[in-house]
Amino acid sequence: PGGSGTIETAPPPNCGGSQYTDGTVVQITANASAGYAFANWSGHLTGATNPDSVTMDGDRSVTAHFDEVTSTTLTVAISQDEDDAEERANGSIALKSNDLELVEDRDLQTVGLRFQNITVPQGASITEAHITFTADATHDGDTGLLFRAQDTGHAPAFDDIDGDVTGRSATGVSVRWDNLPAWTGVHQPYETPNLAPIIQAVINRGDWASGNALAIIVSGSGRREAESYDGADGHGDLSLAPTLHVTYEPSPPPVELLARPYLGETTATSVVVAWATAQAGASEVRYGLDQNAGSVSPASSEELDGKHWHSATLTGLAPGTTYYYRVYTGGTDLTPWPQVALRTAPGPTTGQVRFAALGDSRPDSPSADPSPGAQAVAAAMAQDSFDLGLHTGDIVEKGGICTGDDSGWNQYIRAYFDLYQASLGRTPVYPSVGN
Repeated sequence: PGGSGTIETAPPPNCGGSQYTDGTVVQITANASAGYAFANWSGHLTGATNPDSVTMDGDRSVTAHFDEVTSTTLTVAISQDEDDAEERANGSIALKSNDLELVEDRDLQTVGLRFQNITVPQGASITEAHITFTADATHDGDTGLLFRAQDTGHAPAFDDIDGDVTGRSATGVSVRWDNLPAWTGVHQPYETPNLAPIIQAVINRGDWASGNALAIIVSGSGRREAESYDGADGHGDLSLAPTLHVTYEPSPPPVELLARPYLGETTATSVVVAWATAQAGASEVRYGLDQNAGSVSPASSEELDGKHWHSATLTGLAPGTTYYYRVYTGGTDLTPWPQVALRTAPGPTTGQVRFAALGDSRPDSPSADPSPGAQAVAAAMAQDSFDLGLHTGDIVEKGGICTGDDSGWNQYIRAYFDLYQASLGRTPVYPSVGN
């Protein structure tokens, strides 16, 4: 169906057209959109090999078919003594209690819950998550709980070491469960609010892997009594132990950045920010006077030679002012620098403008890196605070060659976007066509 995915070809057609040189072998890759999975090819390709290739010795038609992927729900109960723990106010740990006081016992305590074998892929989108507690006793007093996750990609089991629950670093994201309902029936289930934000914070970590364990830390005030693992085991029914339910959708395919963000037309009140990616996707620039970048400008996109170029115009800016920004495609932050800022053109009363003039950054051969001289110029530009740059041309040797290592495109990337990357993202540099 429409929007279910895209096809990439390598090499792309000759110079922006739709034709190939006779005999060219073209690799075709199917990229599924979020919520879909590649199923199979039809036309001049069959089967489900991805990527696959076709030889262009005549007209060829290939269609990629994608199946909608429904969300997946995972249910995991606490499965051993060391996976639930109560830490009292003095720091002592109880691992074998028959119940879990949430959270008032003799004093206020903190409860740790660890769930093993969470088979959620790294970066998946968590749509819903909750913990089911089974009441071990009835209580109706005012109670409010705070849920956080341990900030690690694989939580270890709890140990009988003072402070082992509160001593664990927690995510900055939390979920509150205020005004708990009365627990009126023993062995009746009670569900937390949606804990998706704290689960997502763990799943998004770079050290998370499917099958790892995660831990939840519960604090607050008031009293509810839930079955523990040992309590459930004592009743001969392990389903009474705290149980985590997670519903997730597959993560979208990664977006590859081809051309780093660069500035286009810059005025006293507006700036154009552009970049290129290998995949299509809704794109935007987030910007602001500080690194929070709270304003959003949607980007328009255009496909050229199989590459997707995105451009957003930031408007309503103040003259001579610094703005931080980030670029996004398909919901992914593609900004290649920890922070980057641009500056609008000065107002009409400014007496001086500082600019850089340069040229001939083309390497000596199509597949070579830029010369030491060109690299020295780029390094000097990176250390300077000029207002704009003028490149007089001679960036590529043969602009008509569109594919292969010697293509004009690859030269353009090496001798312009890569070479001047430290300057292009913060200062407008205008290149001339030709030489």
